[in-house]
Amino acid sequence: MGALLFSVLAVTAVNARLTASRLDINQKVYIENAPVLGDGAGEAALNQCRFFAPQHMKNPAAPEVKVCGTGIKATFFLRGRCKSYHHHQVTLGKCNTALPSTTCEAWSPSQDQRFGAYQSYLIQPC
Repeated sequence: MGALLFSVLAVTAVNARLTASRLDINQKVYIENAPVLGDGAGEAALNQCRFFAPQHMKNPAAPEVKVCGTGIKATFFLRGRCKSYHHHQVTLGKCNTALPSTTCEAWSPSQDQRFGAYQSYLIQPC
């Protein structure tokens, strides 16, 4: 009986943790206006190092990225495999719940042309 009660409590705790970790509808990340997190893209990119698409890496004027919401941040890396390199990474996202939930922050090679050579990104909860 004790083992059964423990199992039920453990499953309940895991389900509660999974439900609490889901992102709300305001948490979104776009690359070249295409959603990679939220807005129909799901949450698979969360906490996963991802490479930019080959067409974005070949085009020095791309990518344009946008991070929306106040519960996530995205770090974009010059190197692949989401590795920091000196000061060549950009973190976007307003981890401030006092701001409107629809807050967005964007970046592109028009702000810093070196961004056109960046290769990977990592989206994380705040």
